[in-house]
Amino acid sequence: MITKVKLREEGSLKEVGIVINGSELVTGDVKKGWQEIINVVTELLGVKAGLIMEITKEAMQVFLMSENKENPYVVGGNDSLCHGLYCETVIGTDGELHIENALELDAWKDNPDVKLNMISYYGLPVHFPDGKFFGTICILDDKPTTPLRSLQYTDINKLKEKHKYNKYNSFTKQKLDKHMMMSNYKYSYGKNKVIDLDIAFDDKKITFLIGKNGVGKTTFINCMCGLKKGFKGKTELNNLKFNKKGYKHCSLVMQDVTHQLFTESVYEELKLATDNEKMIADILETLKLTEKKEAHPMSLSGGEKQRVAVANAWASGKEIIIFDEPTSGLCYESMMALKSIVENLKKAGKKIIIVTHDYEFINCFDNEEIVEIYK
Repeated sequence: MITKVKLREEGSLKEVGIVINGSELVTGDVKKGWQEIINVVTELLGVKAGLIMEITKEAMQVFLMSENKENPYVVGGNDSLCHGLYCETVIGTDGELHIENALELDAWKDNPDVKLNMISYYGLPVHFPDGKFFGTICILDDKPTTPLRSLQYTDINKLKEKHKYNKYNSFTKQKLDKHMMMSNYKYSYGKNKVIDLDIAFDDKKITFLIGKNGVGKTTFINCMCGLKKGFKGKTELNNLKFNKKGYKHCSLVMQDVTHQLFTESVYEELKLATDNEKMIADILETLKLTEKKEAHPMSLSGGEKQRVAVANAWASGKEIIIFDEPTSGLCYESMMALKSIVENLKKAGKKIIIVTHDYEFINCFDNEEIVEIYK
């Protein structure tokens, strides 16, 4: 069957192929999987609504909705086609649509979803195997989204324009004569050599360490922290030199920080690192943890637990702070809070190394350093 959708920005209608009663062809297992996807995406991104929309001959209707209480939509709710709905443009262009803030765009400020205060949108088309449209998968929110990052991609070439960039093979050997230097960084698991590196970082910049899974990034930072038995490499940062006892100079903030929280209160966590009460108070204030001082770390949100781990690292006085995939599971607001924390650590004179696959997080910074490791 053929129906028509309106491309709002162009003001034109386009014919598209659909399936009559398409929802009846969706199996229970597929429906269950779709429900799980929109629930998870909505929670991770911290948005108000996640939807699977079905296109019929005359309308776009809600097939599935995320099960969070803030979602203003209802299953079965619909709006007629040719009104210029967000989803009509997704289907009409057969591509993604990201609207950061409809209120700032003349073409979108009066679209029907704005009546529900859904001013930001990201959507993708959903097809049947024969190429005809089922509808869309989309997320919406009542605040501007810049960007809906987990569904977006920032090309590495875009980042190269903003940051100093170096690329090293896992087995790069070179003469080192400046900055933060790591030499003779060798490690093997049995007969499998993982890294054999001489590498340098800029000591004045935040270093984002990137690369595909398996190239040795985690092994590299574990060696730096002195966590690999038999490692004999050397690290130099300004007048600091160390090899086997990297744990005396490096603090690692793990991806799952629950593994490094041990005491009965936030305050006691910092007391593990220092007895300096003024330092503890200042760090708690800077990281917005003062009101959580007496709270049990396990009672905190994920972002708050991460800030406690960072506070401990800061209070330890160690010169180097390493983050391992710190944005995993963070919504946009938490990611920006983390950015502020990292910048505060840099201002405090810490050398920051961040292992990440999150190009959107890197894109939040300017004029830092990207080091890519590859095999």
